[in-house]
Amino acid sequence: MGNAEEMKLIKTLQVKYQKYIKKLTQDFSLPEQKFINHTVFGLLSSKSCILRKVSQSLKESISLKKTSKHLSYHLSKDHFDTKLSDNLLQMQSSKLNGESIVIADPGDIMKKYAKKMEGLGSVRDGSKGEWVKGSASWRIGFCFSRCEL
Repeated sequence: MGNAEEMKLIKTLQVKYQKYIKKLTQDFSLPEQKFINHTVFGLLSSKSCILRKVSQSLKESISLKKTSKHLSYHLSKDHFDTKLSDNLLQMQSSKLNGESIVIADPGDIMKKYAKKMEGLGSVRDGSKGEWVKGSASWRIGFCFSRCEL
């Protein structure tokens, strides 16, 4: 791929990314919109969900500690994740039609040594045939008739 083609592709992806984030965060405050944009960019560029690595990848002019504290502050807000999940679900479900396929895969995550954590309960260990500590999880995939970001 030539340099001009590569730059055009990068610009196209940046525009699509910005449109997507803007639509996803339209009912959030401006600081929250900025936070989501930075966090998603940090997750993508760091290829990690570890807060410190996300903070490092943002290359902010403030200290790494302050960047991490800022991200942590927004992440700890009540109902922030629910609101974001609802917006994402609304955006994706609007694309469903009669030809769409929804694939749901129930699963679980075993936490053998966990004593206390959010969502901790009992899950069935299929390989041993017994109940162990863990949490339920779902992987859901959608196939639309036309793929869009």
